[in-house]
Amino acid sequence: MAWIKSEQALASHPKVHLLAKDLGINVPQAVGHLHLLWWWALDYADNGDLTRYRDFIPSASQWGGDEELFINSLIKHNWIDEVEGKLLIHDWLDYTGALIETREKDAERKRKYRQSKNAKTSSNRDVWSDTTRLEQASAGHPEDIPSPSNVDKTRLEKTRQEETISNSNELQQTVNDEKTSHKTVFSALCRVLEYDTNGLTTSARGQLNKASKELADVGATPHDIEVRARNFALSFGWKPTPTALVKHWASMVTPQPKLSPDELAKLQNTMRTASALTEWADDDSIKK
Repeated sequence: MAWIKSEQALASHPKVHLLAKDLGINVPQAVGHLHLLWWWALDYADNGDLTRYRDFIPSASQWGGDEELFINSLIKHNWIDEVEGKLLIHDWLDYTGALIETREKDAERKRKYRQSKNAKTSSNRDVWSDTTRLEQASAGHPEDIPSPSNVDKTRLEKTRQEETISNSNELQQTVNDEKTSHKTVFSALCRVLEYDTNGLTTSARGQLNKASKELADVGATPHDIEVRARNFALSFGWKPTPTALVKHWASMVTPQPKLSPDELAKLQNTMRTASALTEWADDDSIKK
C-alpha cells in the first residue's frame, strides 16, 4: 500500500488558506484536493513531474470548477513549482523519499533473492557434478581406488564454504579500504551541488553533514558524487538536493531517464552548454 507523509500543521499553513481563498472553498476542501493530487502522483508521476499531465491536474485532484484557475492557484501558492518549463510538485522527493526508497529496497531484495537462488542451484549442480565424476571414475578402476565416501563429500562442501567466506572477507576489506573521509565527501557535495560554504545556513549545513556521513559510509568518492549527481539530473530533470542524492544513490549508477527523448536531449544540451560556459569562465588566457 503506497503512502505519503502528511503533517498535522498542513491545515493551518498560510499557503492552504490562501489557496482556499483563491478557489472560493473552505480549508478542509483545499486539503482534500491536495491529498488527492499527491495520491494520484504516487501511482502515475512518482518523480513529481506533472509537466505532461498539466491538463489532467484538476481531474487527478477531483476539482470540478474552473480548471485553469485551479492550476494557476497551485502554481501561485507554490504547491507546484515551475522550473525551466516543467511543473514539479513542491518538495516532492522530501515527502515521498521513504516510499521511493522502500520500493527500491524491495526491488533490490528481490533481485538479490533471485541471484542467491540461482547461485545455490549452480553450486548444487557443481557439487553433484564433482561427486558424480568421482563415482564414475571409481566404477571403472580397480577396487583399491575407493569411491567417494561421506567424508569426501563433507570435505568438498567444507572447502567450498571456506572459499566463499574468504571471498566475502576480501570484498569487505576492499570496501573498507575505499571509504572516503567525511570531510572529502562534504567538500565534493558542496562543489558538485554548487553550495557556497561561506554562506551555508544551519539547515543546509545539517543536510550536507548528514548526506556526507551516509555517502562516506558506503565508500563514495568525489568522482562517484559527480557522476551520480549528473545521472540524477538526467533521470529527473533537475539538480538533486543532498538528501535526494543519498536516497537515490544506489539507483544512479547509470541514468534512468523519466523524460521523453526530446526532453532528455534538450536537458543534455543544456548541461553541455553550462559546462562549456564554466570552462570559458575559468580560462586564464581569457581573463588576461
